[in-house]
Amino acid sequence: MKGAHINIAGISGVVTKTSYALFLLYSLFHSLAGEKSRAILFDVKGDDLLYLDRPNARLSAEQREVYDKLGLACQPFEAVAYHGSL
Repeated sequence: MKGAHINIAGISGVVTKTSYALFLLYSLFHSLAGEKSRAILFDVKGDDLLYLDRPNARLSAEQREVYDKLGLACQPFEAVAYHGSL
């Protein structure tokens, strides 16, 4: 079994770190290397990660075009499971 981690640092509260981390995970899961990949996410600040399995209604047409250019389906994460307490 292999494992990896990533540390993304930056200014608190501007959502870029979370967005970038989710984009990296989404890209990995939709690549050949990601066919058997899994991830564990810890959200210590709020509930923004509770909606990974739902479509993003605020995604613009321009943002959808970027996903198309990258060859990524523009859809929510699949097979999401939540564990823990609120």
